[in-house]
Amino acid sequence: MKNTTLVAAMMSASLMLVGCNQEPAAVKKEPVKLDTMEQKISYLFAYGSATQIQDLGVKFDLAVVEQAIEDANSGKESRLSEEEQQAVSRAFQTMQREASVKGVRDKNAKIGEEFLKENAKKEGILVTDSGIQYEILKSGEGATPTLQDSVLAHYHGTLLDGKVFDSSVDRGEPAEFPVSGVIKGWTEILQKMKEGDKWKVYIPYTLAYPDGVRGIEPGSTLIFDIELIEVKKAEAPKEEAAKEEMKKAVEEKAEEMAK
Repeated sequence: MKNTTLVAAMMSASLMLVGCNQEPAAVKKEPVKLDTMEQKISYLFAYGSATQIQDLGVKFDLAVVEQAIEDANSGKESRLSEEEQQAVSRAFQTMQREASVKGVRDKNAKIGEEFLKENAKKEGILVTDSGIQYEILKSGEGATPTLQDSVLAHYHGTLLDGKVFDSSVDRGEPAEFPVSGVIKGWTEILQKMKEGDKWKVYIPYTLAYPDGVRGIEPGSTLIFDIELIEVKKAEAPKEEAAKEEMKKAVEEKAEEMAK
């Protein structure tokens, strides 16, 4: 049998599980002996593998596990081809990664939920229908961007523990980007701001990076200081511009004929 992690784990776990599967329900099973190093190694790896597999929501097919051990003990080749073993191993690793991400996301989501619940009670905190919280640090009187516009803004982004993950302020240069080209929380809040506004914004993980990105764990609530410096209006499409020019020319011609 090929020495892949997945297959080895299943073989080890089956040393404990197969016997359990064969015992009649009415018969009280005697505890296994863990006297020799071989017994202890068998139990250690079997217990760890079984726990790991169960945490991923996978249940052993004990008949298949028993067959695998019989094949290995008798020196037979694996019933899975090399390609199949690699495919199963990749799938197993993907399941492990997804379970790891979920665990971190659930932990951070709970921390963020508790933080936002308490933060909403503070004076000056406003809350949108989607759950974004913000406080107005400075008010402007300029234009408000639409989904089609771009903006020039300064920002300083931190996690709940105060760690800075991105900051145009620290770089000393504001950033320009389309309103529709950022995280959902930003897209929503920018369309509420005016040029000259400076807000502190608290964005739930569902409107930020649910699965995380470099420097930001899955499920993280994000805090931004955002200063909207300038709204850069979207240019009208060429077709629309041409129609406007034609309309203007027609109106000018009509005025000349009326004189």
